[in-house]
Amino acid sequence: MAKAGTQMPDVLEALCPGAAQKELDSSARNIANTLRATAKTGTPMPEVLEALFVAAAQQIQDFNALELANTLWAMAKTGTQLPDAFGALRMAAAQNAREPRLKGLRTRSGPWP
Repeated sequence: MAKAGTQMPDVLEALCPGAAQKELDSSARNIANTLRATAKTGTPMPEVLEALFVAAAQQIQDFNALELANTLWAMAKTGTQLPDAFGALRMAAAQNAREPRLKGLRTRSGPWP
């Protein structure tokens, strides 16, 4: 719905709690994508967001750079205030940025240094 520009907050409010509950036991990718999509809608659902952000912080070791970025963006976009979850996500993003994960990647000028 976010991509189509459709605003149906009553439908989202009805569907999201159930979907979010399923995502709590899901992969890092699914949690990050759900958070990003939910934030994009602009529909306030603090309980849903809080549960997903806490789940993200608990599975932080499974998140890659894009998933961390999407999750942090969703937190900023929604104005969600969860200092512990934010701290864990921020630290993981900083650690992720320091670790070279692109070994063997070829660029136009040759292999990654």
